[in-house]
Amino acid sequence: WQRWAVWDGRRWARDETGAVQRLAKKTVRAMYREAADHPKADRRATLARWAAKSESNGALKAMLERARAEVTADGETVTQSLAAFDAD
Repeated sequence: WQRWAVWDGRRWARDETGAVQRLAKKTVRAMYREAADHPKADRRATLARWAAKSESNGALKAMLERARAEVTADGETVTQSLAAFDAD
């Protein structure tokens, strides 16, 4: 496929809506929450700075490029595997 796939509730489908980019942004928002919840002020500040750097376009693109390297199966293969798992 050479494209991102997202789970639509019943199968893997091509990401035609930018869902993967929204998930990357959601990951950064979670980093901010983690920073806010940390009990130590100095660590909280460090985590918040890291989240701010991670929010840049370049960092988001890098996150997605690194994630792309982890993908090892095409969408049809994953869908077939999940269907077999659900049948059990």
